[in-house]
Amino acid sequence: MLTSANTYMQTSAAPEMRGRVMAFYLMVLLGSTPVGSPLVGWIGEVLGPRWSIGVGAILTVVVALAGMAWARRRWDVELHYVPGLRAAPSGSR
Repeated sequence: MLTSANTYMQTSAAPEMRGRVMAFYLMVLLGSTPVGSPLVGWIGEVLGPRWSIGVGAILTVVVALAGMAWARRRWDVELHYVPGLRAAPSGSR
């Protein structure tokens, strides 16, 4: 997943902005570790490892939902689900 995200970021950015986009991408990807690690470590020490994993999972879902709500408002993005409709196999057109 990380390789795909990295490739997508580099190929979709304008050539003159690629360095800036990648710097921001890596700051978001790796820059949050010093903030979250002590908190998750403390939770793991006080409440146990299951709780630290659970808190991490819950926060991931909360951030994903917040990002989805923001994208929907900002870019007018909508998700449509059609029951029974399957994606074409990879490589076929």
